[in-house]
Amino acid sequence: MGAQCRWCGREMVHGAMVCSYADCGRSQSTESDTAGKIPAPPPPGGSTGAAQTSPQNGPSEMPSIPPPPPGALTDAPRTASESGRGEMSSIPPPPLVPGMPSQPETPQPRLGEMPGIAAPPPPGTVSSTDAPPPAAPPTVPPVAASMKAPEPLPGLAELPEPVRIEVDRLTHRVRRRKRWSFLLGNAVIAATVLGLLCWAAKYAVTVLSYAQVDREIELLRDPIDPDRLILHYRPVSGGVLGFRLIDGDRETELLDRVTSASIGKRQAFRWPIADLQAGQPVWITYLDGWSLVSRELHVPKLKRVTTVENAVLTEQVVDGNDEQPVAGAKVDDIDAFRGVRSERLGLYDKRTMPKRTEWITNYGGSAISEQAVGDGLDWLSRHQAPGGFWSRECLGEGDVSQCEQAGVCTGEGDTYEMAHTGLALLAFQAGGHYYFNDTKYSPLVRKGLDWMVEHQRQHGGLIGSKPKGLRPEFHKHYMYEHGIAAFALADACAAAVALDVPVEESYRRAAEKAVAFIEENQHDDGGWRYTNDPTRPGDTSVTAWQLMALKSAQEAGIPIKDYCLIAMRRFFQQRATGENGRTGYENRQPQTDATTGVGMVARQFLFDQPDAPLVRKAARYLADFAERKWQDGAVDEAAPDYYLWYYCTLGMFQSGGTRWDRWNNVVRNTIVGLQRHEGCRRGSWDPDSQWGTMGGGRIYTTAMAILTLEVYYRYTPHREIRHETFELP
Repeated sequence: MGAQCRWCGREMVHGAMVCSYADCGRSQSTESDTAGKIPAPPPPGGSTGAAQTSPQNGPSEMPSIPPPPPGALTDAPRTASESGRGEMSSIPPPPLVPGMPSQPETPQPRLGEMPGIAAPPPPGTVSSTDAPPPAAPPTVPPVAASMKAPEPLPGLAELPEPVRIEVDRLTHRVRRRKRWSFLLGNAVIAATVLGLLCWAAKYAVTVLSYAQVDREIELLRDPIDPDRLILHYRPVSGGVLGFRLIDGDRETELLDRVTSASIGKRQAFRWPIADLQAGQPVWITYLDGWSLVSRELHVPKLKRVTTVENAVLTEQVVDGNDEQPVAGAKVDDIDAFRGVRSERLGLYDKRTMPKRTEWITNYGGSAISEQAVGDGLDWLSRHQAPGGFWSRECLGEGDVSQCEQAGVCTGEGDTYEMAHTGLALLAFQAGGHYYFNDTKYSPLVRKGLDWMVEHQRQHGGLIGSKPKGLRPEFHKHYMYEHGIAAFALADACAAAVALDVPVEESYRRAAEKAVAFIEENQHDDGGWRYTNDPTRPGDTSVTAWQLMALKSAQEAGIPIKDYCLIAMRRFFQQRATGENGRTGYENRQPQTDATTGVGMVARQFLFDQPDAPLVRKAARYLADFAERKWQDGAVDEAAPDYYLWYYCTLGMFQSGGTRWDRWNNVVRNTIVGLQRHEGCRRGSWDPDSQWGTMGGGRIYTTAMAILTLEVYYRYTPHREIRHETFELP
């Protein structure tokens, strides 16, 4: 319990020397009744002369307070509670409780007279105790006697107890609300983040799991089975596709998964549905950008054709989509009510198709171009080494030369026997001469393949004997040589698979090792070059041979790693210039238009996009380029570019149309006109060309010219491979 105030009788803070209640504030000192008192303020509206009440004498008149002397107001020091409050007023505040007896004016309590602090003795007096006096407080300049100092703002401890209780209650309430607001805010943020994570997980599972497809989706009715739908689509990414059909109360839904091997290739989803009716809606659900799309299609009517008894079935089958004849298509099944199913044309089928001279003119060839091909193959066959290979040693006057004594073939080239052998084998195989079909040149093809397998290196490389010089492992152009040889080896395996002939096991193993070597030497940007440093940029020319080798390996059923194909697709996308469909060399800057042809071939054989915008632009550009540069067979000195002719002709043939006709009429006649017809060189092409004098030699130019003239049947056009079903006209 604290002591009670001598004046108001209320309980004070323990040890306090001044009453803590504002309406009292009297000093509890026993030295005098008036010492240390805090003067009570005048009543509201009162003046300095108003009556005051004394505890002894009762009410009395308060004397007037004279004005402070000049400078007293400004010179007097301010208390801590007065700092920043501006100028002091000369009128004291009114009493807090009206009617409360006021005390005579007393000076402002000194520092020692404040609550809890003992007052020092007056100057010149001696303390009543023997103890030494306490240390003197800091000297405070006295306030002028004629001026009353304002009261300091009371602290929380000086407030009345009810006010303190209310302040504590309000403070606790504010703090509690702040705490709840903080917790609630954090809970809202956590709930929002958790909701976003759940939404993202659901989006990834339900939306991103679907595949993206080309918007050209075609819904057909199977002409053989009227209760089966065929949906043609081309996937752009892996995932699933949803197919849904609603018939009254019956709802049928299926999912088809797109594998990585199917990306970019035209797919056919066959869906048997009982009691299928024309006009029924069918929805296909796929990913378009970042959202799911359900596209509505309708079941087409079943086409009815003339029955066999009333139809005239000829040897020629017409494509029902563009009404163009399909050369070599065979009828293997006839349905009297639903139509005709044709045997599918494979990529290699036209090589061995009979009566070539009768139908080759439909594709741009001629009897003259075929005669040039025959003479070229004859020259290659005469210059094969006894061991089965082709090289610079087979020409000239050396011990291994196969030239006739009457004259020798110049332009031997450099030591690239693996590449020379690969180019010669490609020329024979493009003409339909395989190691297994007993044609005129089948024995020498087998000898060439056997030599390649025998000389394949342990790590799978197909690299000749050219010295490596100062290079660490191989000579500069080793990936050119390996790519060409691997292309020939894989092409032989693919042709056997296409014709349902068992593949020679040694050839298949060698092709698999060659593919692995290509994958191991791929650069980080997806291409290949003259070095095995993967950080160096690849170039389009070297990459082109690896592309065709991998494409042939795929046709032979040899697996290719997904990352290799994906990186190669990215490589060609980054080399597209966007101008006239051209493709760059090391970057987007083309150094020769041979790479423009490579870009077309990549879209057709790797991307499976024979009608891509880049292909159409490039075809338009190359047709104009050929007519401007080689019209009427005019070729500048040392300007024949068999490398450019080879790749551009391959891409232009797959493109087709009038632009192909314009290109073919110029290039075919130019190449035929450059063939030699005398002496041992008869059937060959001189090496005086863009790249023939840089190491390729006569074997290179002759093989490249033959391959260019074999384009009419080397690979079946994509527009004919795409369709499997044909109907009677």
